[in-house]
Amino acid sequence: MTVEQGSSVLILDLVKKQSISSVLYKRAHDLFQELITSKGNEVYDRARSMGLQPQGKYYVIYAHLSQCHDLALLEASIHRLVTRWKWEFSKSQVFVYGFHNHVTLLIRSFGSRDGKDIRERLQQASYEWELGREASLSIGVGSIASGIEQIGKSYEEAKKAAHYLTNRSRSGVVHYKDLGVNRLMLNQSQADINAFIHDVFAPFWEDPDKYLEWEQTILTYMRCSQSPQLAAKELHIHVNTLYQRLRKVEELLHIDLKNPEDLLKLQLACHLRQE
Repeated sequence: MTVEQGSSVLILDLVKKQSISSVLYKRAHDLFQELITSKGNEVYDRARSMGLQPQGKYYVIYAHLSQCHDLALLEASIHRLVTRWKWEFSKSQVFVYGFHNHVTLLIRSFGSRDGKDIRERLQQASYEWELGREASLSIGVGSIASGIEQIGKSYEEAKKAAHYLTNRSRSGVVHYKDLGVNRLMLNQSQADINAFIHDVFAPFWEDPDKYLEWEQTILTYMRCSQSPQLAAKELHIHVNTLYQRLRKVEELLHIDLKNPEDLLKLQLACHLRQE
């Protein structure tokens, strides 16, 4: 009887704390959104109310949780991640909150080594999180914001980086600056990307057995930065054989590898296929 009564009290207390946390997260979300959308002197007033220094340097980290259909479990995961990051970045975290299916973290930079340290901590947190298998965690890191006016830009970058991973059903950590040419694909759906890849490689796939060798040749050639010597070595063929295959690829795909537009299209298709 004592155990039953104690468990009931404990459950009620946990529910109460969780409800309070949800209310606080909502307030924190509204406050942060007001900060990044404010203009002029208003942004400085918002920053002071949050204890931010106008000329300080900050990073925004955005974590998106997916593949979790149990709302109670998702909410618990949000609370767990917020608690983890409050402890992990206790010396530099300025603001952290969870909202719906994501967690936003604002931390202050104190030196040039911060970027590497942040990456290592996030990678470790991501690795440990995946062991639990409760939800997939995609973490995006924005560029460093030099001054409070740049925090909104860093936030949007972190958000785009996280959704880049989510849209490709990948977890882990990615910095926006490391996306490279993939930034051009952020607003494209995976269906559109797959359609583009199919349009380029469709002639190969009409008869896979016949054209598999040619397909592997062009993929290797692009992976070797269009170096005939490196590609031939990796394919274990003579350079002249490589040139013969490339000519056949051009005929099959109706392209000219000396044409910049055709070359760019093929390079992009190969890159996206390997992503």
